[in-house]
Amino acid sequence: MKRLKLAFVLILTIVVISACKKSPNQVSIEELGFTMQLPNGWQVDNKNSNVFYDINNPDDNLGQVVDYDLKADESLSEFVDSLIADEQKIFEQEKSAALAAGINPDSIMLKETQIIRRENISVDGLEAIEMVSTATYTVYDVFILKDETIINVSFRTLPDNFSNCEPLFKTAIKTIKIKRD
Repeated sequence: MKRLKLAFVLILTIVVISACKKSPNQVSIEELGFTMQLPNGWQVDNKNSNVFYDINNPDDNLGQVVDYDLKADESLSEFVDSLIADEQKIFEQEKSAALAAGINPDSIMLKETQIIRRENISVDGLEAIEMVSTATYTVYDVFILKDETIINVSFRTLPDNFSNCEPLFKTAIKTIKIKRD
């Protein structure tokens, strides 16, 4: 009888430990209270749990979750505007540096980011902005306001592949759960 009880406890322990392991198909960031189910065929990077990728095309199809502190009296929209402005400044600096070095910016595939779409949305009941931009890659970003933190979920793919990937990205965004304090 003792052996049966011991075997039962051992099996129960193994089941509990297995259930607690992180799924390679789910992004889970405990300090943000954030979870998101990834598209089929995508997995979380085993070295960085904030990064995820398409198993069949990890170089071109990848994503990440990053968080930013919101400045005092700054809105979500102002935050996104400042990111766009910063990216434009970096592009202009790189273009000027290339020209100063006598290099044609087009020859080094330097591309200016173009905003394709920007919409106010809601993610798990929180204010968010969905934005699609393109340069070398097409990037699908969602910026979520949680208290004084911006959670940025970003997917990227090659422009020619975006129409195939966008529905997968949108489906993943719909699975986001954010724990409130």
